Amino acid sequence: MKPRKTLILCIHIKFERKIADLLKIQGPEKKIDK
Repeated sequence: MKPRKTLILCIHIKFERKIADLLKIQGPEKKIDK
């Protein structure tokens, strides 16, 4: 295993989580239950 490959994978997972969080923030605008 190359350390660089694991580092890229870790960054990629963090980036996907950031996108998921942004979608979660934008999502409630369509679904407002109050």
